[in-house]
Amino acid sequence: MQLTKVLKPGSRGVAILAVMTFAVSAAFSLLLYGQFASGYDLAIFSQAIHNYSEFNAPLVAVKGPHFNILGDHFHPILVLLAPLYWVWNDPRVLLLAQAFLIAASVPIVHRFAARHFNPRQAFVLAIGYAVGWPLQALAAFDFHEIAFGVPLIAWAIDSLDRKDDRGLIVASALLVLVREDMGLVVALLGALRLLRRRRLAGQLLVVAGLAAYIIATVFVLPHFSTTGRFGY
Repeated sequence: MQLTKVLKPGSRGVAILAVMTFAVSAAFSLLLYGQFASGYDLAIFSQAIHNYSEFNAPLVAVKGPHFNILGDHFHPILVLLAPLYWVWNDPRVLLLAQAFLIAASVPIVHRFAARHFNPRQAFVLAIGYAVGWPLQALAAFDFHEIAFGVPLIAWAIDSLDRKDDRGLIVASALLVLVREDMGLVVALLGALRLLRRRRLAGQLLVVAGLAAYIIATVFVLPHFSTTGRFGY
């Protein structure tokens, strides 16, 4: 069956595109792993999340004795991946999780595009997004916490476009758990929301985003850092 007959505009085509995105991203990452091209970051996150799975502090021996990863970057959302290690105690489970997070953003991007273009154009844009270089680069880069940011930022932008304050706030609340600099992204989303009427949600996001960034970089990260300060 020709690919053009399978991938057609519509919910089924978007679902197939998302599955194919997962399959290709996972296969690419696993191929690199099999060729020993994966390295430092995968080791870091594998050790941290393995410790989470055993209800221990996220210590990373590869970065030094008693090195707590929360002193490097603020990404408590990684604890959500801990149960995966109960199923398969292997670093490759993180590569599969990253591929899933990448693929999960595809339907959201398509939904955004479908509101502004005709079905065929929206679907072409979704394909372009799915095969785009940024997602390829992420799949090629071991594992990174920003993988959580891919579907969450897509969700936040889509919610902002749909004037769905509840979705925007939930996505933003999760974003500040992805990494400390996502607080600034949330503040920017809030600034964009301020351009509309009923600005309370925008004000909340600006204040919360800046507060999350300050708390993470001034208090949390220095507390866990071996140097006593935020290193970036």
